Amino acid sequence: MRIMAGLSASTRHRKERFEDNDVHDYQHARYALPYCDVFLTENHLGTLLTNLRYDTLYDCRVLWDPDEIAAELEKMFPG
Repeated sequence: MRIMAGLSASTRHRKERFEDNDVHDYQHARYALPYCDVFLTENHLGTLLTNLRYDTLYDCRVLWDPDEIAAELEKMFPG
């Protein structure tokens, strides 16, 4: 609940317009952050999640930069 509430409140506070797929993206974050070591997403959501410090709170790396994602995948799956 905390993740959905924080994302929704932050979006409204910034007076940003909700896009059609935002709810689906927020749901993905809601289910992944508490259970995954790494969450791959796009720039907007990744920035929002890290600004809210959910990456730290849930000890989950949030990545959206393709180079960082490739480096992380290399570490996870060498060779």
